[in-house]
Amino acid sequence: VMVNTTLGAVGGGFTAFLKMTLLNERKITAEGLSHGVLSGLVAITAGCLWIGNGSSFVVGSLGAIIGMISKEAIEWAKVDDVVAAVSVHGANGFFGTVAIALWAEPWPCLGEGPVGLFFARNPEESAAAFSLLRVQIWGCLLITAFSMITTFITVVVMNQVPTLNFRLERCMELSGLDELEHGMVNEDQDFKVAIRDLVENLAKGSGKPSELTLACQHALKCITLQHAMTESKRS
Repeated sequence: VMVNTTLGAVGGGFTAFLKMTLLNERKITAEGLSHGVLSGLVAITAGCLWIGNGSSFVVGSLGAIIGMISKEAIEWAKVDDVVAAVSVHGANGFFGTVAIALWAEPWPCLGEGPVGLFFARNPEESAAAFSLLRVQIWGCLLITAFSMITTFITVVVMNQVPTLNFRLERCMELSGLDELEHGMVNEDQDFKVAIRDLVENLAKGSGKPSELTLACQHALKCITLQHAMTESKRS
């Protein structure tokens, strides 16, 4: 189990590395590599007990590809998925569950277990693999439907409570929850701080410290406005 899980992660990371090397102008990013590794891990998790070593690497590699495609599709649809949870856990959880019916191998030490379609040795095992494939697909679809319905109901109910409302005010969206909720400074905030310091120095150098507060507020307002205009153009 540990070896197969590791091989799935290696396959996912290797595929993500190749993709970034060949299609991303050789720019390797920590985010892209981590996404590939996690996609491979999730893809092999369901079948790591029954899938062989080589197949584990293949499943992890395919999981990375599925994760990248689903991530790009979600971004194209302009759906907010900050941590890529849907592409990593949703898409690859589905794929990994179905992969059992395709790549599971017969292991004498495990007794009777599932045999995947690619390793079926006779018509009976092929028929059983097809039956398992249908069960896995229907199971994933039902779990997806159940999760969507229960999540929708939960969010609607929570939004009726003012203190639990998920919708943020526009100013909070532009500033970012890292700063407002967690006290963390991101790149955008670093830029704001740099502009504020520049305005302070200019105000002090001009001999008009009384205009310091107004100048800082105006600079930050311009930055926020530019951010909002950029978002509007993208949408």
